[in-house]
Amino acid sequence: MFEDIYKQLVNEVDKGHQCVTLTYIDLLSTEEGSIIKKVILTKEDIEKKSFPVDDNIYEKICSSLESGKLEMVEIGENKNVLIEPFVPKPRLVVLVVDT
Repeated sequence: MFEDIYKQLVNEVDKGHQCVTLTYIDLLSTEEGSIIKKVILTKEDIEKKSFPVDDNIYEKICSSLESGKLEMVEIGENKNVLIEPFVPKPRLVVLVVDT
């Protein structure tokens, strides 16, 4: 169902971009829920505020990306957004100079 979203996410992280996924959830009860949509934002998207969400959510997005922890934000009655950060692994490049 969200295969293209995850392919896009892997592609962005492989390029070295920090990203978050926003998963919009319609809560049916405390035990279950339904995913409405998923969105991927790169750090550049976040800095430019290119996706229309409240400033409060942008603050939570930045906090999540900085801490590496998930955030859950209530956006309406029985509606939440789950913020999941994805940060590429650091790469080590070793340069050996022969003198």
